[in-house]
Amino acid sequence: MTYQLSLKCRMYCIQRMSGIALSSVTIIPVFLSQFIFGLRKMPELPEVETMVRGIRTDCEGRQIQHTRFPKCPCRPIQISPTRKTFVARTEGRTMNAIRRLAKRIVLEIDSGDRIVIEPRMTGLMLLTDPPTLKHRRLCFELSPAKGKASTLEFWDRRGLGTVSLLKPAEFAELESRLGRDAGYCDRRLEGDPVEDRSRNQSCTAGPDARGRYWKFIRERNSA
Repeated sequence: MTYQLSLKCRMYCIQRMSGIALSSVTIIPVFLSQFIFGLRKMPELPEVETMVRGIRTDCEGRQIQHTRFPKCPCRPIQISPTRKTFVARTEGRTMNAIRRLAKRIVLEIDSGDRIVIEPRMTGLMLLTDPPTLKHRRLCFELSPAKGKASTLEFWDRRGLGTVSLLKPAEFAELESRLGRDAGYCDRRLEGDPVEDRSRNQSCTAGPDARGRYWKFIRERNSA
């Protein structure tokens, strides 16, 4: 049942893209649908990187004048520490840098703390009006800047995302655990796709990461 539904969805998409009329009894070879839609599922890294680049220009160097958690009737997201503490430690702070760590968005503020947002499947960082008002989770009101957005919001329809405010030591522990971002490993190694490395960061995390990374590469090349 699930496979038939999936196949019908693919048939519909093929018809929309190619203009080929397909009936419900038309047989579509599995290899054709795999060729069109890809054999492997890409990780969420591209989406997170796109969000980081999209908000960086407008937000870096701006002060967070107010931090708000809009009322949301939907499933609450995980927020750490408490909302009251979060507001007290972020209001009045300047965002010095915005970057990505694995599948997380990191806002570095001038106190040394990091705001770490993990969007997961449906979370978005927005500078414009959100798709719906009831799924707004976090809103930063920024200092005025000509030609730039006045707010930065985290919107999450399903409530799967997380928001954390980490002290320098806590962030260092997280960074050590996740390791150096696999997407930035040595790209001169031909035949070693970035996607593979982004899915296996064990070779770049923790103590002696460099040695284990090259061991990992040698094992791949000799396989």
